[in-house]
Amino acid sequence: FRLGGGVSGKTTPNLIDGSLARGVLFFANGNNVFETLVLNLVPYPSERIMPYTAADRPVWEDDDPMLSRNPGNAILKIAPRGYLDYLTWQTFHITLWPQEDAAGQTIVPQATVIPVARLDDNVYSPQKRYYRASDEEEWKFLYFNPDKALWRDYHNLLTLDNGKVKPPAVVDWLANLADQGFIPGHQPLQITATGMLADQAKSIFYRQEHMPLPSTLLGDPDATYIISQAIADAEKAASGLRVAVNLLAEHVLMRGGGQTPDKTTRQNLVRQWDILTLYWIHLETDFWDFLHALSTGREELNTIWRDTLATTARDALAEASALSGDSAAALRGQVLAERELSKQIKKVFN
Repeated sequence: FRLGGGVSGKTTPNLIDGSLARGVLFFANGNNVFETLVLNLVPYPSERIMPYTAADRPVWEDDDPMLSRNPGNAILKIAPRGYLDYLTWQTFHITLWPQEDAAGQTIVPQATVIPVARLDDNVYSPQKRYYRASDEEEWKFLYFNPDKALWRDYHNLLTLDNGKVKPPAVVDWLANLADQGFIPGHQPLQITATGMLADQAKSIFYRQEHMPLPSTLLGDPDATYIISQAIADAEKAASGLRVAVNLLAEHVLMRGGGQTPDKTTRQNLVRQWDILTLYWIHLETDFWDFLHALSTGREELNTIWRDTLATTARDALAEASALSGDSAAALRGQVLAERELSKQIKKVFN
């Protein structure tokens, strides 16, 4: 998890990120330690997970780890020789500088941290999820977003490798186990997402989230489509709520006058209310209920979900109305905002 970076202008090269330092890492959770270990034991060797060579081994089994990583004594981009090499990948080495003190004892007063090798750009971490908009674009891995909960990308976790999404290897592996009957349909599975968000060499925050992963939904394109549409509908309802909240803030700031407030002032007030965050927080529990209902074959889910979105959006707007006060301008803004939200919801859901 070591972050790279250094001091610009120095003669020593910058340090290099550890292979798992950035992005969201996904692991399966079982009911106990044994199940968790077994569920994460993806096949080895497997070209689908990582290219394999006969020289693949953990770094501590190398006769000369430094030579194998850095044959030319320069910081190169190197591909691992296989999954074991990748799992024990070293991005830096520590050189100790021993001396003999006055008593004849050997001491180490100084150590130097040396960058070794970067992972080749075509190496994809099996623990991460990658995506791209088209075949011409480069693959990008998923980061934690301070303004967006991870469940809002949940449908992409269920999507198996399709040219635009590379799911975490463990998701693909669990889908394979479920398809072959090794995981019963009633067995609850859970995915842990963990990692950090960093800016250059500075860690901004660490996060860990636990998400259910019903085995009946793994590798099911129909279920993936239904979930993606449910999340898209939630985004559309959020956009409608945003329009209504902005209208409310505008009238509060006008104070009954005719001059429209500037955009920055309005945005600051909306940000202070933070109603969109409230909407997404309240919606998360309902989403997991929706997911459970989908995995058990419940009917009329779309209607129930859209009713939930409309109710959650109206509740969030009511919170904004309470924060806006009881002045004549605020009351007028509340009426207009409620009318606008109803119009937006009707437009979104026809």
